[in-house]
Amino acid sequence: MKIEQEDMTSFQKRLKKFFTLDIIRLLKILEMIQFSPVALLTTIGVCYIYNRVLVVLKKRGLRNEQKEESKNGVKTFLLLFLHTTIFMILSFYIRKFSMIMPSISKIIYPSFIRDTTLEYILHIALFIGFVELIPEFKILFKEMNEVLLSSYNMNLLYTGVSE
Repeated sequence: MKIEQEDMTSFQKRLKKFFTLDIIRLLKILEMIQFSPVALLTTIGVCYIYNRVLVVLKKRGLRNEQKEESKNGVKTFLLLFLHTTIFMILSFYIRKFSMIMPSISKIIYPSFIRDTTLEYILHIALFIGFVELIPEFKILFKEMNEVLLSSYNMNLLYTGVSE
């Protein structure tokens, strides 16, 4: 009985802390508002340039795709790996670019630790940018899904299960 009361008191304290808007929380929200447009616009710009480079590579024939050929899981995986590696490198530089801007929250409150919310902002901006704005990436994921769910692979997966 005593344990339940302690748990309830602890829950009430955490709930009160959750809804309390102290100066640090307000400054973190301000930092999110400040850096969100920077991260999103930078990501959109990088995605635009990335798409243009892919178009140029396709026009030059450096990356030939034939729709008639069967889906090759290894080739699709390697292309996904290549794109993902490039996106990680680009993410690093987008983060560095976003950190160039001075934090308004740090200017307002000098003991504020800046860039504590930058990771949240970048994860959302980069996820939306790279997955939604780069059609090639979405197509590769669709192809990988088709390879994984092919009848041959499904037969391999379920062989011996029904016995």
